[in-house]
Amino acid sequence: MKFPQGREAAAARDFHHKALAILEKRASADPSDAENKRTLAWTLYYEATCALHAGDKPGSDAGYRRSLAIFKQLKTDPEAKIPESELMLALARCGDYAQAARIAKSLVDTPPKDESLYVAAACGYALAAGAAGGKDALAQGYKTAAIDCLRKAKERGWADVASLEKDTDLEPIRNDPAFQGLLGEFRRRGEKRP
Repeated sequence: MKFPQGREAAAARDFHHKALAILEKRASADPSDAENKRTLAWTLYYEATCALHAGDKPGSDAGYRRSLAIFKQLKTDPEAKIPESELMLALARCGDYAQAARIAKSLVDTPPKDESLYVAAACGYALAAGAAGGKDALAQGYKTAAIDCLRKAKERGWADVASLEKDTDLEPIRNDPAFQGLLGEFRRRGEKRP
């Protein structure tokens, strides 16, 4: 509620720190609990995002790296069965934009029945665009791919414009005129949110 719904990233960090202490204690007590590790990885990811928005870049980088390490470990655990999209986001946040973009592409190579996979791929492409940084043509290609995925999600029924407005993973494309135009299309449709 503090972030991203609210814009209080620093305040949200207090809650994350408390949750992380509990999750890390549980992970130490039962290292085989894949679901707890997954929750720990996501909490680290969200805390790193809050750190980034609170101006703590070193804390953000460290949190994303820890999150990525756990997601990579879980990916090799046949019992964990984590979606590729989770690994994709952590890879992009840690600067491995090429691998993140490959995963995003694989999510939508065969048109998925679930339109939320297009949104997940869009987040991966958007973060890849941000991570690609000074590579302008490459970053623009990732931005275009992100917006194309969002357009396909819309065509298949995605109507949750509020999530698109708040999702911090879409920040690298937030000011892109094509993204802003697409948000306008979502709003004009006047569809109910899921």
